[in-house]
Amino acid sequence: MDLGAVLRRARHEAGLSQAVVAELAGVTRHSLSRWENGARPVRSDDADRVLAACERDVRFRLVDRHADVDDVLEQLAALPVAGRLTQVRTVLMPAILEALQATGGVVFTGAWAAAALGLPPLHQTGGFLLGPAAADHQAVVAVLGRWNPISLAPGGPWSVTWNDQVFARHPSERWHAALLGEFMSEIASDPVPELRLATGSGPWRVIEPSLLVPEDVDQLVLDRWRARRAT
Repeated sequence: MDLGAVLRRARHEAGLSQAVVAELAGVTRHSLSRWENGARPVRSDDADRVLAACERDVRFRLVDRHADVDDVLEQLAALPVAGRLTQVRTVLMPAILEALQATGGVVFTGAWAAAALGLPPLHQTGGFLLGPAAADHQAVVAVLGRWNPISLAPGGPWSVTWNDQVFARHPSERWHAALLGEFMSEIASDPVPELRLATGSGPWRVIEPSLLVPEDVDQLVLDRWRARRAT
C-alpha cells in the first residue's frame, strides 16, 4: 500500500490544505509534503494523526498476496499473444516482434516476455537475449536494421551502424526504436531457462517466468499466476 497516497487522498477528500492538516496533526508541513509524495516513509502513529485530522481512518483486511493483479491476469489470459503485446504501451508494431521470433535466434525478456506469457505488466522495457552464433545476429539485424534503433548508453543517445557486427560491438545495450520503445539486447554465452509458446505466428522463445517477477513475489504467488496465464 502506498500510504503517502492514502494520506494525500484523505486530505483532498476532506478539502483541506497541507498547512491546515499539518497544524491539526501536530507535524510540519514539510514532513507532510514528503510523506504524501513518497520522499519519506510514514510511521504508523504519524499517519494516524494525519488521518484523524482529515476525519478519516484506515481499516485493513487480509487478502491473497498480490491479489490486486489477479483481475489483470484474468483479462490477459483471455487475449491472444498479439493482443497482450498491445498492452505494452511502447510497442506500436507487434509484427516486428513476430519477425524477431521467426528468426529463432532470440529469447524475449522483460515486458515482451511478460506480455507473451500473460504475466502482469511489471516491466515497461522489453528485450531479448542472443546466443553467440553469427547467423542469429545477422538474422536479427535484418529485422531491426531497417528501423535504425539508437543506443541509450550513458552520454547518449547515440546513432549506431546496424551491420552484422552491431551486437559484437554492443554485447549488452539499451536501445530505442520508434515502433518498439526502449528495449535491451544482450549476448548470453550460457543457456538461460526459457519456455516455448505456441502462438498464431509460430513458436516463441521467452525467458522462464520466475526470472521476470520482483523479489517480493514468492513461489506460491508465481504458481497462482502461472495457473491463470494463457500459453
